[in-house]
Amino acid sequence: MATEKNFNWDIYGKHVQNDIDETRLIGPKSTLIMVPRDANGRITMETKDATSFVPIGLIQSFNMQQNKDMQPVAELGSARSYYATGLTQRTITLQRVLYSGKNMLRIMAGDPGLNDQVEAYRKAGIKGGDFYLNLASPLFDRPMTLVLMLAEASGITSEQGESISMGAHQGAVQSFTNVYAAVALEYAFIQNHGLTIQGGSAVVAESSTIVFDRMMPLEVTKSA
Repeated sequence: MATEKNFNWDIYGKHVQNDIDETRLIGPKSTLIMVPRDANGRITMETKDATSFVPIGLIQSFNMQQNKDMQPVAELGSARSYYATGLTQRTITLQRVLYSGKNMLRIMAGDPGLNDQVEAYRKAGIKGGDFYLNLASPLFDRPMTLVLMLAEASGITSEQGESISMGAHQGAVQSFTNVYAAVALEYAFIQNHGLTIQGGSAVVAESSTIVFDRMMPLEVTKSA
């Protein structure tokens, strides 16, 4: 076993990291993006208030970036630096295909019921519609949460799947794979939304940038 003081380095016979299981893989096909909702169908600000998780399909790409504000502090008489740290800014970019059913803004509307209670020019979309496009609607002024779940693509557990729960208050999710990790991206706001239509292309594409304030690791356990 490798230690900090010594390790066995076999260039031609072994991999560098010996705790990697080659029969399992964490990849795009075992990545799931979900929105947590409460009993009234509203997207929750915190995962502890969720009773169900709604997966978002047809996502083509998911990119998350974190940037921490850093300010170097120099002093006379030294070539070394100190560093003062500030806030961490977090951003998500999503690419999704508009195929059928609810579009991206419709899925991520915090409380769709509010759409029928505002002036026509402030509605996100028509009453009962699946296509929301007006980002200026107050529906998107309320913070929401996204959940990112990673699983082992080849870690099949059973033909029936097993129920798993994320934390003490969340509803169960059926899983056919071994879950690797789950994290809640809380207090999120949609910063921009785009719709791309190109001649010669077979699909219509949506894109969105989302900023969020807090990252909460979720403990995933098998339900009894």
